[in-house]
Amino acid sequence: MKDYSDYHPTRKEKMLHDAKKLFDFNVTGFSGSEVIVNKQMTTKVIMYDKYSASQSVKTVIAEKDSLTFGDIVTFDDGLILLIGTLESENVVTKKWVAKKCNITLKWVDDEGEIQESPCVLDYNAKSNFGVEEGKVMSLPDGRRQVILPKTLHTLGIAKRDKRFIIGGEAFKSIDCDYVSDEGLVNLSLQSTQIDPAIDNVEMGIANYDKVAKYSIYITNSENTSISIDQSLQLNVEAFKNTTPIPINELTFTSLDEYIATVNSNGLITPVSTGTVYIQANYKNASAQIKLTVRDIQYNNYTVDIEGSEFIYLGAKQTYKAMFKNNGAETSEKAVFSLFDEDGKSVTKKAIVSGIQGNSITLLGDTKLMGYIVLSVTSENGLIKGSRKLRVKGYL
Repeated sequence: MKDYSDYHPTRKEKMLHDAKKLFDFNVTGFSGSEVIVNKQMTTKVIMYDKYSASQSVKTVIAEKDSLTFGDIVTFDDGLILLIGTLESENVVTKKWVAKKCNITLKWVDDEGEIQESPCVLDYNAKSNFGVEEGKVMSLPDGRRQVILPKTLHTLGIAKRDKRFIIGGEAFKSIDCDYVSDEGLVNLSLQSTQIDPAIDNVEMGIANYDKVAKYSIYITNSENTSISIDQSLQLNVEAFKNTTPIPINELTFTSLDEYIATVNSNGLITPVSTGTVYIQANYKNASAQIKLTVRDIQYNNYTVDIEGSEFIYLGAKQTYKAMFKNNGAETSEKAVFSLFDEDGKSVTKKAIVSGIQGNSITLLGDTKLMGYIVLSVTSENGLIKGSRKLRVKGYL
């Protein structure tokens, strides 16, 4: 029986089929390489050297819609190329001119986040992905040309006076162009001084002092115990500098899920008896508590007194008592007492202005300054705690 698998009704369809077949034959053979595009997807390309004085210009042939201007192409051997210009195309493939990325540029964006991108560092005044590399004017000493893919992040640094650390030296942008070359950002850099107070030369990041600082605090007791039939909600506070981070943006991890698991909201569920560390994470910040799961629950009562450590002369300050058992808040009622610094005698430095629920408001004296002790006891007398406060004048 005749094989009609290569039959096509029109000459155009036949040519298209043959062209695809030829490309597939080459790309799956010795000429082809599987590459990662923009760290997201894989495709196959044919790559070979293109003449250039620095031997850094390559020709890349790929299926028509698999690459575009400014793409970062990574090969298995670590070679990274930046797609620059389109040399030719047909109905099946496009032939691109690319350059080897020779550095990774790092910077701090306007949100305080560290960004980085492979890029091309040149000593020439133009991005020059073509063959006439030798005809491009060389830059004077202390000048560099950096070519990056055009992304939301790199557009954020396409401005004058943006500083960078390259090869242990500091540079600042004196000109930027993200229009002339499609998909690319061209930065012209001028050498400048390193500032040890704000630059991190070892990491290669200028203005490192602007990096956002993240912090996480778990306010449950560091050593918490629950029984096998209980669950525990983590109480977590997280900050970017001083701005609170929504708890739903954090991730929670149990370091031993055979003992206990934790869900995306920080609710811990025991699985078996034992000890496990539960961790809260956000970017480069983390905090953890040690959790013991027992057959029988042992009570571990504590009380926290929340509020400022200072009471200013003639001013009011409110404090709240929070009773906990093994780190979990309980509904005990607070009984407050106010003493002088020795914790026994009556103080004249402050008086009780009001009590509402488990909160007490103290009023500082108009003249007397010094330390006082705020004591709190649960109504059943089982839980006790105190806190030393200071009555002071305004600066």
